[in-house]
Amino acid sequence: MRALTEAEQSELIKMYEKVENDFKSFPFIQTTEDLFRWREKVKEENENDGNRRNEIIEAAIKGNESLEKLYAWSKFTRMVDRAKADVFMAKVEYHIEDNNAYRIKAAAMMEDYLKKEKKARPDYLFGIYKISQLGLGIRYKSIPSFNSTFEYAKSLVKEDEQEAWPAVLFVALMNAYGIDNEALLTVGRQAEALSKRYCKEIESVATNKSETELEKPLVYNKIKK
Repeated sequence: MRALTEAEQSELIKMYEKVENDFKSFPFIQTTEDLFRWREKVKEENENDGNRRNEIIEAAIKGNESLEKLYAWSKFTRMVDRAKADVFMAKVEYHIEDNNAYRIKAAAMMEDYLKKEKKARPDYLFGIYKISQLGLGIRYKSIPSFNSTFEYAKSLVKEDEQEAWPAVLFVALMNAYGIDNEALLTVGRQAEALSKRYCKEIESVATNKSETELEKPLVYNKIKK
């Protein structure tokens, strides 16, 4: 991994400071989990109307790039979770027990998208931690660790399975690596499309298998008299 130039370090410092400033307008969002708490609170205050909740939150964060990024990420995770849940239910319905069959690997999909679109910046992702002026290693001691870009991508997808990320750092790292709102929503839609394809394939294979078994001639055991 190459060392960042002074200009690149300066770029990342300015980016991080902007993210910090964006979150000052939303002091109640300190971690990724706080965003989901806010969503639930707004929904409860509006008679559990999900559409109204979305309107209120989207209006509140409009123009705030960091909050819009965090919100896009929350959409991404929900799309991936729904996609995986639909495939899981289809596998249960048609008695498919192979855990490796019909898997939606959202982290790999994100990596593929970023590389294809030439957006991935691994030097920035790891380099931001080495900027002494930011001191991220000191400022954030208890955070999920990652040793590769793929492990980092997995942490985006499996955030709910580990300790919540500090919101400022979470958004800053996405920015550093090159994950924009378009990447999040595009890969989320790809996961949904793959889920639908898998569900149809599971149903088709199961149906064809069932019909084939019905077409087999019956074999009777001869009973000796």
